[in-house]
Amino acid sequence: MNPKLLAEWFWTDRWMGSSAFLLPVEPRGLYREMLTQAWRRGAQLPNDHEAIRRAVGVTVKEWERCWPKVSRYWRVEGDALVNDTQTEIYKQALAVQERASERGRRGAMGRLEKLKLNSSSTRTQFEIKPPSPSPVRISRQAGQPANPLMVGRRPEIESEGYRLIREINALEPELDPLEILMEAAGWESKGGKLKTACRLETMTDDHLARTVHDLRENLAEAKASGNKAKAEGGK
Repeated sequence: MNPKLLAEWFWTDRWMGSSAFLLPVEPRGLYREMLTQAWRRGAQLPNDHEAIRRAVGVTVKEWERCWPKVSRYWRVEGDALVNDTQTEIYKQALAVQERASERGRRGAMGRLEKLKLNSSSTRTQFEIKPPSPSPVRISRQAGQPANPLMVGRRPEIESEGYRLIREINALEPELDPLEILMEAAGWESKGGKLKTACRLETMTDDHLARTVHDLRENLAEAKASGNKAKAEGGK
């Protein structure tokens, strides 16, 4: 289950008017614990009373007293127990989350594409024609020697940098692509403005190499975090 759906307040609007609200406090507590555990498992529980009892943390005697009073709120579906109201709310929550994620993803990618278009429009002023047929990009900062390891590779490294930003944004859509670049580049804004244009093309060779290296590490961390969340959600 997606970590963003860990909150289980699905009963807030309906609970006070539910017939389950009229249950004695002990079976009512069991019912809500079961709802919570089901929400964490994709709105279902295993059809195994012993497994459910352990999951909700009640004794055998408590289960024997309370389960007959709450069983009517659950339905067997294959190997699972489901609550129809919870299933309905869970599907709605998934749909809302997916729409919000898609809107954020489209907005972030639009900003990144705009950033790239603005960058490409000024790229030619940073290029010279060397004696060889292949153009070589030089650093914008005057007086700084070019990194010999970057000669002829700047377009490739810049392209990789933008690709890494897109991949990180796909894994963490709540982050703005510009924020991803600023963090990796070590740039900070003052009064909402940057001292320099926030583009890979304006960096020195060494700064570009360090930034792309940090973007690679950030992508690895984002992938590891996503895998860990999936593993925990599957438990």
